[in-house]
Amino acid sequence: MAIISDDNLCPGYPKYITQSLYRLRTLKLVPDSVDVWISHKPPPSYPKFPYKGIQYYEKRPPYVVGRSMIESSVLPQKWKKDFERVDEVWVPSKFLVQVFLDAGVNEKILHHIPESIDTHFYNPDQTTPLELPGKKDFNFLSIFKWEERKGWDILLDAYFHEFSNQEDVCLYIQTYAFKSTKSLEKVVQKFVSQKTDLVKKKLPCFKLLTETLERSEMPKLYKAADTFVLPSRGEGKVFFFFFLFFFFHFFFFFIIFIFDS
Repeated sequence: MAIISDDNLCPGYPKYITQSLYRLRTLKLVPDSVDVWISHKPPPSYPKFPYKGIQYYEKRPPYVVGRSMIESSVLPQKWKKDFERVDEVWVPSKFLVQVFLDAGVNEKILHHIPESIDTHFYNPDQTTPLELPGKKDFNFLSIFKWEERKGWDILLDAYFHEFSNQEDVCLYIQTYAFKSTKSLEKVVQKFVSQKTDLVKKKLPCFKLLTETLERSEMPKLYKAADTFVLPSRGEGKVFFFFFLFFFFHFFFFFIIFIFDS
């Protein structure tokens, strides 16, 4: 069952994939043609039938799954009734299994379905580094959407205080403005101007990479850096250990977590 809207696809997918998904979206759903419906949304957005979304579907399928996650240790109490609309609930970490159990979700319908990764695609032995602008002797990389929860301010504060332009280092942030039209360069300039101890300091190399990369370029970007830095004010905790394991065993560079709760 594939029902997607324009904002459901991450940028960078190959054209043939996006075209295939949009073709699926335009298929007319035949009554009784859907056996399993998987909803990749927060519980309040689990489907109600008749479903009146991008496509209309009158009858509830035989089996409905809700796949959800939350960057918190507590679920909103009002979500409890939403779980009654699905036959199974999938969460990506054991940490979230306990969070959902604590919120009263029935253990029989709750399942831990971890995130996956293509280790053949992300293979450093078959990857050449991406050409980075102004690359230095030692290069940090961070990748996230630009919003407060992702901790961009924590990262910049730590980096600008630790290094200066006398050191052969650079921080690259692959990002995009999330639900905002503000210039990220101006956001960073304002951030620095409000730090009295940074205003007159000669800051180290810092690059914002805001152009969308094709999916095929992502392994090259990782390969180009010496250290991956992950700042955050909240994530599904599985991802920290997942990235730690993956990059140590496949890309062989250091990982730095800056976690602020």
